[in-house]
Amino acid sequence: AKVTDKDGNAVGTYKTLADAITAAQGSEDSTLTLLDDVTLKELFEINSGKITLDLNGKTISASDGIAVYADLTIFDSATGGKIYGDTFGLLNSGLLTVKGGVINASCAIYNYGTVNVIDGDIQGEITNNGKVTVNGGTLTNINNVNTMENTTFTPSISKCGLFIDYFGNPIKIGDTVVFKSTFKENLKKFLETGGIYIGESAGSMILGNNLKWV
Repeated sequence: AKVTDKDGNAVGTYKTLADAITAAQGSEDSTLTLLDDVTLKELFEINSGKITLDLNGKTISASDGIAVYADLTIFDSATGGKIYGDTFGLLNSGLLTVKGGVINASCAIYNYGTVNVIDGDIQGEITNNGKVTVNGGTLTNINNVNTMENTTFTPSISKCGLFIDYFGNPIKIGDTVVFKSTFKENLKKFLETGGIYIGESAGSMILGNNLKWV
């Protein structure tokens, strides 16, 4: 991966993502650009700094996810850039902004901080114990398809799979967001109730008026 400073000057090129993150943390508002696919075999932490991560069409396979305690912006200057996790994609306790790329995991974003989704494709659940605003991009359901197809949707069921909100904090969805689901009509009716229920804890969503369903 390579790191450039806020003025676009080269900081250096690094063989590992960990070394590149360390260099980026030492240069405020720096950009880290992936040059190859990356495989992370344990939970990877970004514990400080203000960093922009350019996926550059590459894939980060993080089996245990990426924990974010920093001010991190993710985008993709090419096409096909992706962060993949087995169970968790991004576990955020900082300020996370998604401007592009794909985040794919059963729980794509588990949030204790602040998340702003401006563009990109969130493939999996969003679990919110902080503040989440989705103003653009695509939200793709990848979970519980067979369970949901023949289910009557009311706020009392616990098998939504597109969003989970364990702690009752609203997830705000803007007007330009695209929802992708193989059972969109039932899912739309469920979301329009304003309630998300999982286990024993209820949350809510604030929906825009011009959402696109595909």
